[in-house]
Amino acid sequence: MATELEIAGIVAGVLKVEPEQVIAWGWDANLTDYQLSSVLVVELVVALEIEFNIAVDDDDLLTENVNSINKIKQLVEKYESGWTNEQTAG
Repeated sequence: MATELEIAGIVAGVLKVEPEQVIAWGWDANLTDYQLSSVLVVELVVALEIEFNIAVDDDDLLTENVNSINKIKQLVEKYESGWTNEQTAG
């Protein structure tokens, strides 16, 4: 299961800041205020996929899904639990 600290470390790597700085911003801080761009969203999602061995659907590649540590944690937990977009397809 992903922890906020693990996610903060990944976000720090993508944003090229120290993990302590990300932690200081808080779990609900809007990461777009700290230079998270649409290009970096893709880099962040790839890093999350590698770290947590998940595959995020293209439909979830949205900045609003990863613009805070808490939202990232929710996204990772969704995929760790085995949810896929195909489950809702009829």
